Amino acid sequence: MTRANVDVQPYAFTTKSLYVGHMDYRYLRWQVIDTPGVLDHPLEERNTIEMQAITALAHLQCCIIFLLDISEQCGYPISEQLSLFDSLKPLFANKQLLLVANKTDLQAWDELSEAVKKSVQDSAKGANVELMFMSNVSEDGVMAVKTAACDKLLTARVDARLAGKKVNEVMNRITVATPKPRDDIAREASIPDSVLFAKMNINVKDEIKNDVKKLTEKDIMWMEGGPGVYNCDYRKYYDLLNTEWKLDKMPEIMDGKNVYDFVDPDIENKLDILEREEEQLEEEHMTAKLDAEDVSDIDEETIELAKEIRKRKKMAILNHNVNRSKNKPRIPRNVVARRDRTISNISKKFSSLGVPTKKIEERGRKRARSMDLDQSDEGKEESSKKVRVRSVSVTKDRSNMGVRDGAMKLKARKLMIRHQKKFNRLGMRGEADRKYGPKLDKHLLAGKMGKAPEGPDSYLN
Repeated sequence: MTRANVDVQPYAFTTKSLYVGHMDYRYLRWQVIDTPGVLDHPLEERNTIEMQAITALAHLQCCIIFLLDISEQCGYPISEQLSLFDSLKPLFANKQLLLVANKTDLQAWDELSEAVKKSVQDSAKGANVELMFMSNVSEDGVMAVKTAACDKLLTARVDARLAGKKVNEVMNRITVATPKPRDDIAREASIPDSVLFAKMNINVKDEIKNDVKKLTEKDIMWMEGGPGVYNCDYRKYYDLLNTEWKLDKMPEIMDGKNVYDFVDPDIENKLDILEREEEQLEEEHMTAKLDAEDVSDIDEETIELAKEIRKRKKMAILNHNVNRSKNKPRIPRNVVARRDRTISNISKKFSSLGVPTKKIEERGRKRARSMDLDQSDEGKEESSKKVRVRSVSVTKDRSNMGVRDGAMKLKARKLMIRHQKKFNRLGMRGEADRKYGPKLDKHLLAGKMGKAPEGPDSYLN
């Protein structure tokens, strides 16, 4: 009946709380509440879920629909369900009530035994309620139950309003005019013949329609496999000059022209001919290529030698990459050169080049002896304090570069400061700068409640 999203499962007691849904009937908004199931035992033994239904039945002014499962698939026979109905009668006082036999699609009412039928009818008659039938699956009787429940509740609400004191005040303001007959002559309604003829034709058409039931789109859907399988063909609703055109295949238009006009009916045969011709040309090309190939003059020994050379070259590259990736300390080239620059190495090198090395060796020995003598002199302490350092190139002051004299240097300095002001202005305080707030606010230091104002008349008041 409503659009509420309620949990539905194939076992009993699925509903564990109150579910509220809404529907429209006679231009009014109606509220429908689905309550949890209740078992037939004393009130003290009912749990919290069952008490929700009991509380709703006790306090809501509503129309109650008691559903009776006549198929007994809920696990409880009809006798126990009727016993529960009788035990809940005190909660039905001063409320509209309907007893509905549900699941008629599984168990027809006519197929029940006479004893069961009589017990259900007696329970309905004893409670002075109407017995109705419906099925949620086939939707038979659902709208009838909805209409009956809404009409019962609406009638009860209107009667309650009429029984109130405010109705008399409203009725006194309403005047109903009733015409009085002027004579005893009977005046029948005058209906034109054209209207009577049209009304007769309408009645004939209605009889024809009642004899032949029109298939709706929903009926066709179930006949064709149901939702998810049936695909509606909307071409049958096209409004064309000729109804036979509705199911025609629509042409594929490209660049304002029908593609089918350019289709050759013999396209498959022509395509086969082209494919055979292409295969023949490829075979001829391969044959000509094999005939044109020259026999190589290189023997197998040379080929094997070339392979060995490529293999060794590849291994050399791999070894180089492996050695380069090793994590070891590297000594600069200048350090290696100074370490190998001894008198013996220099003499060997020059001797191999054919240069006499006698004077070079003597000079090296004299230099070594002089250094030893310096260390043995009295000024040994002073010389030990001296540290030999590497000569460093003299750095120049860049502020004097390109400047002719002191006046020109001062002028350049002033220009630099003037152009720097722009960048200093842009260097304002940002979000990341450290901020020091005031120690105390002004309203804590000045004014009537704070520090007394200064002046000769400050303490007169």
